[in-house]
Amino acid sequence: MEISNNILELIEAGYKQHCDSISTLVYERLNVSADQIFSRLFKEHRGVVNAYCDKYDIDLASVLEANDIEVKQNIGLSIIENDIMTALGSKSKYDDEIKQLGIKTIRITNGIEDCPWLTLFNSPNNLAWFVKRTDKVIEYLDPNNKWHDFIVQTIETIKDNWIDPQSVKPNLDDYWQLMDLEVPEEVKDLVVK
Repeated sequence: MEISNNILELIEAGYKQHCDSISTLVYERLNVSADQIFSRLFKEHRGVVNAYCDKYDIDLASVLEANDIEVKQNIGLSIIENDIMTALGSKSKYDDEIKQLGIKTIRITNGIEDCPWLTLFNSPNNLAWFVKRTDKVIEYLDPNNKWHDFIVQTIETIKDNWIDPQSVKPNLDDYWQLMDLEVPEEVKDLVVK
């Protein structure tokens, strides 16, 4: 049975909506404090919070009474991470069928490829590409330039602490350390040359 264009458009729209919801969860995990995630979940999906606490034998009433921020944060992060992984599992199944229908699959990223240091090197999506691009820059960089050591050190640090753009649960501290790492104008000028 052949699928009509209308049905294909509907499938594509549903798939895109599913991917958008995963991206929203990934964005929330990265950009919203864990205690705020807990508060949202508690208000909007209290049953999910109750079920999680029951499963892991957490006395939610005691947590709320003591206002135990650390436990709230752990609950919030755990639930949102479970939601992300469940949605990705579904997406993985959809991707195979979507490809067979000739629809382009959507890649979910954590957005690290848009950080200043990675955009400087055309936003590589994997470590091998980053190494390849940065090695060329370092090769042509004058070792006597006052920025040489800074650039080399920063690149090595990024390599050593590489965050895969497709990792939906990167370490939050490492993620924000790289995301917030600014590129001085002089360095931009050198790398662009």
